[in-house]
Amino acid sequence: MDLDLENLRLRLRLTQAELAEIMLISQRRVSAIENGEEIQLSTLRKYVEALGANLEVNAIMRGERIAILLD
Repeated sequence: MDLDLENLRLRLRLTQAELAEIMLISQRRVSAIENGEEIQLSTLRKYVEALGANLEVNAIMRGERIAILLD
């Protein structure tokens, strides 16, 4: 998975430990998420939301971008 979650976190000047506290998980789990271990979409969503952002998922079908609703 080509994610640059660490840079998202660093833009907010948060340490892994600080983000872990916000997410109510361990710092080790934050590290695993950032290092590209297989993660569920729900985990990715929680990570992004903990940074104060929203996660958008799109499918590209025949050149058309189609939003995938997560709710």
